[in-house]
Amino acid sequence: MKSLHNKILVYGFGGITLLFAIYYFISRYNYPTTDLNFSVKFLCMYAVIIVCFFALCIWQRIAEKKGKKTTFGEIIDIFTDYRFLLNQLVGKEFKVKYRRSYLGMAWSLVNPFLMMVVVSAVFSFVFRFNIEKFPAYLILGQIMFNFFSEATQISLLSIIGNGQLIKKVYMPKYIFPLSRTIFSFYNFLITFIPAIIVLAYYRVGLNVSLLFLPLFLLYYFIFTLGVGFILATAEVFLRDVQHLYGVLLLALGYVTPIFYPADALSSKMQFVLNFNPMFHYVKYFRNVMFYHNCPTIEENIICLGIALAALIIGIVFFNRKQKHFILYI
Repeated sequence: MKSLHNKILVYGFGGITLLFAIYYFISRYNYPTTDLNFSVKFLCMYAVIIVCFFALCIWQRIAEKKGKKTTFGEIIDIFTDYRFLLNQLVGKEFKVKYRRSYLGMAWSLVNPFLMMVVVSAVFSFVFRFNIEKFPAYLILGQIMFNFFSEATQISLLSIIGNGQLIKKVYMPKYIFPLSRTIFSFYNFLITFIPAIIVLAYYRVGLNVSLLFLPLFLLYYFIFTLGVGFILATAEVFLRDVQHLYGVLLLALGYVTPIFYPADALSSKMQFVLNFNPMFHYVKYFRNVMFYHNCPTIEENIICLGIALAALIIGIVFFNRKQKHFILYI
């Protein structure tokens, strides 16, 4: 285990440093400026992340020496000792979702197209939002929101749905929301294919800003996973959560600018929109894929901050309640 944590420390530090170096030069290339304020902000963000990373590794090492099991250690175990089970759970989700379906996984390609055609027809000819290349604008928002919607809804039922397995065999319970979020993430990546086809049809070309896409995917996955942990925990103790969340998700879809531009709202609503986490991720995603703008330091800080806050709250909530799961499932 010591060698494993040494590798995590070395590869983690090297990966974070390389990632920041790449995005620093991309941003400087896209926004050439002599202003030192940009560099200072970038270095401050890098320093904070590195300090937090080292603090986490040191805390884990101290806990291991005392013989204590930490949440971080349990999550590492999922990718080492329980990797086979994780693969099986993800594979099971694919089999269940596409069982007895003639098209199978092809629905992940067809569905975004069909939804885009229907919604484009309504909002292009009825409401007439003046958005250039509206179908391309729309499909990006759709596939992004669909990932969050699917991942959180199936994560919500991940603990109570595996109640019999949890009662019989010991395993890190984090593996269940994690496996379902990974499954939805794979589906999300598949839906990039129709999105790219639509972007190519409307001649939304390639740009250096696309190099920020992996960073967005990391932020968005972490945020969705954190929300999944919260919902999975709450559902164990209050079965009404799934019904309440269905309504909340519907409302969230309308208050997120998926099929309309944010500037179509009043100034007061635009201010309120800033408190919607999905708005920031939609904006980041479209900046990278549609408008070809490199995200600013502030946009990265906001998206990363929201993601880490959701993950930390989710893990802490899950960790404190998991020992009581067996009494309620």
